[in-house]
Amino acid sequence: MAGRLATERRSKILEAIRMNGSVSVNDLARDLDVSVMTIRRDLALLDREGLIERCHGGAVVQSEISYSAKRETNREIKEKIADVCAEMVRPGMQIYLDAGTTTWEIARRIRSTDNLLVLTNDVEIAEILLDSSVKIFMLGGQIQNETGSAWGYFATRMLESFNLDLGFFGASCIDEQLMISTPTTDKAFLKREAVRRCAKSVLAVDSGKFGNKAVIAVNRVEDYDILVTDRILTDGQREILAAGGTEVMQV
Repeated sequence: MAGRLATERRSKILEAIRMNGSVSVNDLARDLDVSVMTIRRDLALLDREGLIERCHGGAVVQSEISYSAKRETNREIKEKIADVCAEMVRPGMQIYLDAGTTTWEIARRIRSTDNLLVLTNDVEIAEILLDSSVKIFMLGGQIQNETGSAWGYFATRMLESFNLDLGFFGASCIDEQLMISTPTTDKAFLKREAVRRCAKSVLAVDSGKFGNKAVIAVNRVEDYDILVTDRILTDGQREILAAGGTEVMQV
C-alpha cells in the first residue's frame, strides 16, 4: 500500500513539474500534505531516473518526459479517450498513430481490426502491434531515446508518400489560445505533415496538456477535425473550435 501511494505521489509531482515547468519543495509538500523530507527523497529518486533535474529548492522539467512516466500520468483518462477513439476505426482503414501514450492505448484497442494498415513513428506502438494481423509501417529516421519516437528529415520525407484515412494525434502543450507547441523542433514539422496526410484528424489529449506552452509552435487545436478530451473548455474556446469546424467529444 505504501509503495503504491509513493508511486501515485511521484506521478503527481511529475505532473506538477510538467504543467508548471518548475516546482518548489515547500509547495509540493503543502499540496501533497507530506513532509519536506519526503518530497526531497521523491525528487532525488526522480532525478536519478532521469525524469527531472534538481535545482535549488525544487526541480525543473526535462526537455522531454520519458515514455514510462508519461504512460502513468492520467492513465485512466487516457484509457477513456482511447476507448472513444478506437470506436472510429473501421476494417480496411489506413490510419496514422502519432507517438504518445494515449495513441499507444488506441493501438492496444484496434489490434484485432480486420485489414488494417497503421503508419506510426512510435517504436512502442509498432511493437504492440507485432503479434496482430495489422499491416505496420514504421517511419524511419532518428529515434529519440526518451520517447521511442522517430523524427527528423527522413521520417518527414517518408511520411510524404502516404495518403491516410484517419489520424490520431497527441500534443505536449496546449495554451489558453489553443496553440499547440512542443520542446522539439523537428517534431513540429513531422506533426504538421502528418495532419496534412490524413483525410480526417483526431486530437486525443487529456486535460493535463492544457495551460502549457513550449518553445516550438506546431499548429492549433482547430486544425484537427475532432478533439477528444476530458478538458472542460471555456465558452471562448468552444467558439473558436466551432468556427474552425472542430467537433468536441468530451469523455
